[in-house]
Amino acid sequence: MRVCMKVVEVKGECAAGYEPGDEICFEGFKLVSFTKPVCMHLLAAAHHVVYAMLKGIKPEEMGYEGGLLRCPDPVKGSVMVRLERR
Repeated sequence: MRVCMKVVEVKGECAAGYEPGDEICFEGFKLVSFTKPVCMHLLAAAHHVVYAMLKGIKPEEMGYEGGLLRCPDPVKGSVMVRLERR
């Protein structure tokens, strides 16, 4: 099973330089693809959701409606990603 985080919105400035459309994908608990270097702040924010999704739990069951998660960007931005199984 593959779980991907796709950037859907950036408000302000993202410390990692993410832009809408950028993706980070995991498969079998391994990072398998990414369009830009992986930001530790986004990874830390999403780790528990990605792990649960890899185990078959839907993001909505954890309170993430539409699979949306906001990153606690350390600069002056706000990054929204959509988590999805593929």
